[in-house]
Formats: sequence, structure tokens, C-alpha cells
Amino acid sequence: MRDRRSLQAMLFDLDGVLRCYAPNVHVPIEARFGLAPGTLPACAFHPETAVPAVRGHITRAQWTQRAGKRAGSVPAMRAFLAPGGQVVPAVLDRVREVRAAGRTVGLLTNATDTLPEELRLLGLEGELDVVFNSSVIGAMKPEAPIYEHGTRVLGLPASSIGFTDDQGTHVAGARRSGMQATRFRGAGHLRRWLERRLGD
Repeated sequence: MRDRRSLQAMLFDLDGVLRCYAPNVHVPIEARFGLAPGTLPACAFHPETAVPAVRGHITRAQWTQRAGKRAGSVPAMRAFLAPGGQVVPAVLDRVREVRAAGRTVGLLTNATDTLPEELRLLGLEGELDVVFNSSVIGAMKPEAPIYEHGTRVLGLPASSIGFTDDQGTHVAGARRSGMQATRFRGAGHLRRWLERRLGD
């Protein structure tokens, strides 16, 4: 049975939802370059290095350089931040099901200027109707402007747009904007959530 809050569009986060990485990918890189355990993620995702890239103030290459200097090895950081990861097949199935149901499907993600190339490498170019990239918009989740931008471009009431993310703060931001949002807890949970809003 269709939920009264049926969706006209569905937006997915990328990392932690549609794309995953092998656990502890930084460990062998740190060992190879003689860095202390945890150095690469700590330096890469420090707000002073990551936030400017995600906001589009610097490029991914510049982010890599700055974070690498903070870590003590630019080559190690370059290896760590190289585009990679894998598409989660069960989540891609959800993307395709939503599109097959006649709804618009998109990505709403905190990302850098290399996102188009990353999507190409992942084989996702033809799977999405729209991509909302924080570095292009100039705002990042969970800030209101990024959700408002998506709503404006889609030309839909926020209440008719769904969103899923593995970060609770990002889900809360979407809900404050008026979107229907659910925290990603696996493809099975997402499938059941979508069925209530897309089913006949």
C-alpha cells in the first residue's frame, strides 16, 4: 500500500550509501610510507583541509597537497585519496527501482571537483537523473542551502523529495528542509522504506 507521503524524487548520498570502500584502506599505505596508524584519515578529513575542497574553494589536487603536507607525505596522501571504492549493488538496485517507478533519481553529496570522473569510473553516469555536488553548489550537508538548492532545481515541494544518508546529521538537515529523509541502515531497510512510498 502506498504511503500518503508518496515521493516524486529520491536523492541518495554517495559514500557510505551508494559507494563503499574496503575497511582500513589507509593501513597498508601508512605502513609503506612509515606513517603512524590513522595519520592519513585524520589529516585528510581534518576540517582545515577537507572543508575547503568540499565547498569548492580548492580543487581535490590542492586538498591532497595540503593534507599530504599535514600528514608528512604527499605521495602517501595521493595514494589514499585516489578515486576508488565500489558501487554497492543492492543500493544500485534501489536506484533503478525508483527510476523504473517513474521518479527522478539523484545524488546529493559532499564531494570535490573530481566527482564527475569518479561517477564515470564507477559506471554511474547513466544511472542518475541529476547530481548535486557540494563543491559546485558552494554549500555542504547538513547546511540548509544545499537541500534548498536541490529542491529548487527539481522544481518540487520538499515534502515530495526523499533522501537517504548514512550520517544522522545530514538526515536531520534534510528533514529540517522539509524533505522525507531516512538514515541509511542497509539496502533492505531502504527497500522497505521506499516500498511504502512508491508502491501501488
